[in-house]
Amino acid sequence: MNETKLPAGDPAHEASHYGVLDGWRGISISLVLCGHLFPVGPKSLQLNEATASAGMALFFTLSGFLITTFLLRRPDVRAFLIRRLCRIVPLAWIYIAVVLSVSQVPWQTWVAHATFIGNLPPFWLIDPTSHLWSLCVEMHFYLGVALLVALL
Repeated sequence: MNETKLPAGDPAHEASHYGVLDGWRGISISLVLCGHLFPVGPKSLQLNEATASAGMALFFTLSGFLITTFLLRRPDVRAFLIRRLCRIVPLAWIYIAVVLSVSQVPWQTWVAHATFIGNLPPFWLIDPTSHLWSLCVEMHFYLGVALLVALL
């Protein structure tokens, strides 16, 4: 989450790093893992889904806060998008290419996956790529907040 790679003792690092959020990040990840890996309660209560969803909501909230704060402090939208896209897109595209090649899906599914809109109606994500919905949301957020910062 922390975009800058400054040494821990550097005053600029202290101003850009919110140490208290590290614990919340750990809680969000723990909730997601717990909801997916362990029985949280009776299946009829759907506590696993609620636990994992709470973790994702917390993670997205933290991520949104940190990314927006970073962009407001350093509004170089172009550099931000290049850094984010170079970090995420290559591996995602490799995974998508392998899975979709094996799955033999129509070209529209390829386009929706490659442009990270597969989570939008008519919902082009397939079973092996269904977990990419969160990556799609992340990409939408990056582009949306970058556009807002650039315009305002």
